[in-house]
Amino acid sequence: MELGALTVVGNHDLGSIEMLSLAPFNRDARRACEWTRRVLDQRARDFLGSLPEKLSDNDMLLVHASPRDPVWEYVQTETQAYENLLEFEEQLCFNGHSHVPEVFSIGIGEEPDLDDVQSLTPDNGESVEIEAGRRYLANVGSIGQPRDGDPRACYAVLDSDRGKLTYHRVHYEVSRTQLAMREAELPSFLIRRLSVGR
Repeated sequence: MELGALTVVGNHDLGSIEMLSLAPFNRDARRACEWTRRVLDQRARDFLGSLPEKLSDNDMLLVHASPRDPVWEYVQTETQAYENLLEFEEQLCFNGHSHVPEVFSIGIGEEPDLDDVQSLTPDNGESVEIEAGRRYLANVGSIGQPRDGDPRACYAVLDSDRGKLTYHRVHYEVSRTQLAMREAELPSFLIRRLSVGR
């Protein structure tokens, strides 16, 4: 908010400001949203409520979950990726939601089919070449609550001049975060999973 960053809204954001029912959330996620509701100030609520579900900028699309369902869909299979790669016109779509870093791509010249989908689970420091004639769906992983077995925070940096998307993992003080979560009486499952990234 303070940086003026390009930002889209996700399911937890909407649930936390009562713009989305908490009924579909699992018990622990629901409790976390309820806690967030209590601690957000009005300025933060207004900011979250103003965010779009999709944002297109400079041949890039930003969504929380997927191009066809920007709030809820988990893209975890090549079939889901294929269907979503056909849902947008930009060359590159960034998403998250599953908290698992993965890049899917497909050629956009001829009519592509499912067999044309390529996927990559990038390692720390690994770059993905953004090639002309291909469309990409890039899950950038998660700073919090990673779910790929690596407890480090994950993020990706796009160098648009060189056409490279590079993934990074960084250590942070997990135990300090867990202590703050315990003090806030957040669900023990959410606290424990930070140690293992699952």
